[in-house]
Amino acid sequence: MKHIAAIQAEFLKEARKWDDLTLEDQKGYLKRHPKSKRRVTAKPGKTKKTVDTGSKRRKKETDLEGMSGVKSLHSKLSRLDKFAEKNYANRTKIYWALKNVIKGKPGKYGSYGSTEDKLDKLVKSLANTIKTLESKHYGAKDAALKYIKHEFVINRKIKAAPPKSKVDIVKSKPKSSKVVKKKTKKKPEYISTGHRIKFRSSRGSDVEGTVTGIRSGRKYTKIEIETDDGQHWWLKRQSSSYAGSGAEFIGETAKPDAQRLRKNRSDFESASRSVDEERKDEDRKKLRSLDVNPGDTITIRGSYNWTANVVEVDYRKGGVRIDQQRSRRQRGSYFSGVPSKVTTHYRFIPARNIVNKVK
Repeated sequence: MKHIAAIQAEFLKEARKWDDLTLEDQKGYLKRHPKSKRRVTAKPGKTKKTVDTGSKRRKKETDLEGMSGVKSLHSKLSRLDKFAEKNYANRTKIYWALKNVIKGKPGKYGSYGSTEDKLDKLVKSLANTIKTLESKHYGAKDAALKYIKHEFVINRKIKAAPPKSKVDIVKSKPKSSKVVKKKTKKKPEYISTGHRIKFRSSRGSDVEGTVTGIRSGRKYTKIEIETDDGQHWWLKRQSSSYAGSGAEFIGETAKPDAQRLRKNRSDFESASRSVDEERKDEDRKKLRSLDVNPGDTITIRGSYNWTANVVEVDYRKGGVRIDQQRSRRQRGSYFSGVPSKVTTHYRFIPARNIVNKVK
């Protein structure tokens, strides 16, 4: 009975998609099953249909020889690049706004004049082009965002010729910085802006980048590093000396590349501060709408909602402090003579995590 079941399964498999079979497939089936009641219905030259079921996940198209819409993407991106260069716009913030628009979130760059309004229109137009590409070619959105990050944000200049296909977009890489190695054997004693250094990250991998800024504090020195692929790193050390810092001096980055990397870091820091300030403004508005005062009981959002009593309302940071104490040990510094101590403070809850006021 097994062979009968196998023949029946094969018949049902073929018969279910009979109209979708090509002429050769139908003839081959009839030769194998001469007693079949099926008749040839396919026309000569008919190709096999590919039914796209929504439940099955499509493969990302990465082997296309050409992709319709690449020239439109490049044209709008070139216009955005010229506008950003002329008006000294923050490229990192533009990139973040573009991703928000694609996700369907509000991606408005600013509201301070006609310059920002025109920039918003360019960003929305580019986002619509990317959405159209994604509807035609699955995976085009990720490839386009990667291309924009490499060419627009990191390299800060769009190429004159558009990419020929999505393969060229996927293979796009950020520009490698030119490193000028000193001929003298003596290495510098202190880390300076523009130095190319190599250090070990907390995950154990080696990171190579250019020093874009050094900030000296009361107890520590913060060293900002920018890599060629757009990663933002920083080191916290006792001083800016190479001795005991764990950083290896490689050479000096060429001035044009060092200047470009400093602009990238400046855009990132400025965009981060801007987004943080926008979140605080939204939190302040929520605090005023809830009318939270010290002594009130509030419901806080979490894995499960819980209640707490408000001790203090902090409008500057856009949140409240509740009746839960936290201890923090501050390390002392041998160089500045600051002793170590333990401080106690009340836990801070941002307004966006407050569900409502109980009483």
